[in-house]
Amino acid sequence: MLTSSSPQIQAKAVGKIPSGLLLLSSRGTKSDYSDSHVLLVSWVQQVSFKPLLLTLALNRSRENIDLLLTRGGFGLHVLGEESRSLISRVSKTGLKELNLPPLELSPPDGLGNSGSSEFGLKLPSTLADMECAIQATYQPGDHILVVCEVLQEHIHNSKDKPLVHIRAHGLGY
Repeated sequence: MLTSSSPQIQAKAVGKIPSGLLLLSSRGTKSDYSDSHVLLVSWVQQVSFKPLLLTLALNRSRENIDLLLTRGGFGLHVLGEESRSLISRVSKTGLKELNLPPLELSPPDGLGNSGSSEFGLKLPSTLADMECAIQATYQPGDHILVVCEVLQEHIHNSKDKPLVHIRAHGLGY
């Protein structure tokens, strides 16, 4: 059996696994979207063709995580080079600190919010939107692993390139 003799080396290798940068949105119940939330997420991966399933990992310490999970679904919004500025709208410190509380939105919010879908917001200023329904959740460690099915998608900017995030090590964002 192999055992770890140096977690730091493994953490550096794990940090080299690239991931995208996306926004996760949860539509609230108010008609003005003032109780809707947006989080910056990076651990998202496709895990099935049929049905079209994704997984994402959310830190258990995130604010409003229970609210997001009890809605039954959410919007996922792929950030591209042309929508990089949205990161600072969600995370005041840009790429340095990704684990921040959600941003409460209200329509004219400057994010290009053009309304909502069943679970999430529609953000046409991003590269693409996906409407996702939660299929299962797991709690294997300090993050909650969410399996979701993509119900709808919309490409807003087919010429834009997705943002890619590579971490210095696997022990933080």
